[in-house]
Order: sequence, then C-alpha cells, then structure tokens
Amino acid sequence: MVLKKISCIFLIISILGFLSLEAIENKHILEIEKKIRILKLKPPNLVDYNYLEIPSINLKQIIISGITEENLDKNYITTNDKITKNNNITLAGHSIRSVFGKLHKIKLKDKIYINNIYEYEVIKKEIIIDSETYKLSKNKDNINLLTCTLNNKKRLLVIAKLVD
Repeated sequence: MVLKKISCIFLIISILGFLSLEAIENKHILEIEKKIRILKLKPPNLVDYNYLEIPSINLKQIIISGITEENLDKNYITTNDKITKNNNITLAGHSIRSVFGKLHKIKLKDKIYINNIYEYEVIKKEIIIDSETYKLSKNKDNINLLTCTLNNKKRLLVIAKLVD
C-alpha cells in the first residue's frame, strides 16, 4: 500500500515535470509571438523575420530583413542576409537595452541561437571603426553581430561560428 502511494506520487511528480518543460517551451514561443504583436510586424507571409537568443546576456529579440535606418530606429535587430545554414550573416542593431545593449558583456565561447535551430559559438570580439568593414567575417559558417559603442565612430563586432 505504501509502495503504491510512493509510486503514484513519483508518477505524478514525473508528469508534472514533463508538463513544466512543455510549458517552458510554450512560454518561449508565446514570448516571441507577443513581441511580434507589440512590434506590429506584418504576418509572417508578408515580412521576413526570425529571432535571436543569447542566453548569457539574457537576450531574446526578433530579427527582421533590411538593415535600414527605419528598421534600426524601430529598435529591431536587422539583417540583409537570408538566415540559412552555410550562409554568412550580419546582424546589426542599436546598443540599447532591448536590442544589443548588453552585447559588450558577451564572452568567447558563449552560445548564440537563431530560431532555436542554428547554434553558434562566439570566437571573436573586438572594437572596430566604421571603415574597418573588412574585419567582418566572410566565412559561410559565421555570423557577425554589430552595434555601436559609446563613441559613435566605433562599433562592437562579435563573430560567432556555427556549431555542427
């Protein structure tokens, strides 16, 4: 009788644990959908958007196509590149709290995720000046993250490599 009660309690705890993991994943999806509604993005078939997550700096943010003044001024992370495997991607955004405000805290080997599909690992971090665009990685398995520093003539460049 006691063993049956213990087994039953253990089963209930296991089920609750599984349901809480499912709830966490659903919460993540709901957070992204909420940001899309808040940012008043067009439906997915009308605009190309993805999302970026950097757990080490607690960043989850939408990425939209078009590195334009308009998109940057709306405080999006933007890209002109198609987000696919084996494609060099550059992401740009303002250095404000909701975008890349904490990017300076990122460290080598930190993980970066795009769409919860692609996993990258930070391999380089440096301050560059506007004219040093040649320092961006051209490697097809890398992403470049760019944001401004306190000195508007300089940029923080973070390069991460796709993890196989």
